Amino acid sequence: MEKGNWIPIDKRAVFFLPKDRPYTPLEALYSLTVDVDNGKEGTLKGYASLWQWDRSKVRRFVKELSNGLQHYPDRKATQERHPIRFVFNNLHLRNNINSTGKQHSSNTTIDPNPISSKKGCKGYKGVSGVRPPPETRCPLSFEQYKKNFKPDNKEAVKVIDYFLSERKKLESTKGLRDHLPLKPEMWEEILSEILSAGDQDISFKDHEIIIPQYFKTEFQPGCDYSIVHFNSGSVKANRYYETVY
Repeated sequence: MEKGNWIPIDKRAVFFLPKDRPYTPLEALYSLTVDVDNGKEGTLKGYASLWQWDRSKVRRFVKELSNGLQHYPDRKATQERHPIRFVFNNLHLRNNINSTGKQHSSNTTIDPNPISSKKGCKGYKGVSGVRPPPETRCPLSFEQYKKNFKPDNKEAVKVIDYFLSERKKLESTKGLRDHLPLKPEMWEEILSEILSAGDQDISFKDHEIIIPQYFKTEFQPGCDYSIVHFNSGSVKANRYYETVY
């Protein structure tokens, strides 16, 4: 670290992280770094709550870290300002640990380093909690994803199964094609977010009302009524407020 771009920081500094205001990018970076180094696991929702950010900001921030993008204090890259480059290499946040230490949130991981490969899309008999090799990060049906990756969020799995089942019933009447396969990291993202709409937690029973309402809604021509569309932006939240809230 001497004369380099890195400095050591005592992990006990987590006690100084804020509890009554949103985290700054530097504080979020430190928070995530501590969790990664400790092998701790959490969720998008957990980081959004801990940092007091919205989930899209959390997702964008962590993806930028994994890609080594440059950050500027005013978000403007000018020649007069020196960029700060936040880089994480080989992050693996899949350890099955449920706590992160005293006074630091226990609901703190996403996989910030999604890997995709166009080659070698082979089947993989994954083990829950173990990150599969890069050649398995290829589009899969949800059935294939469940078989290979064995997700443990049973209620979220039940919601996605219900959504796909309802969609299947409507393929002929709405002129829909089979649901496209998704990359594992996309299924992971959907699993982590499917049980919420905005700031509201929504159950499977809520989805039994929301999902039919979604399929009754007329969107722009060409809408494929996919789980990605349902889970994006305000689409799901609007159906929730229309029917359940």
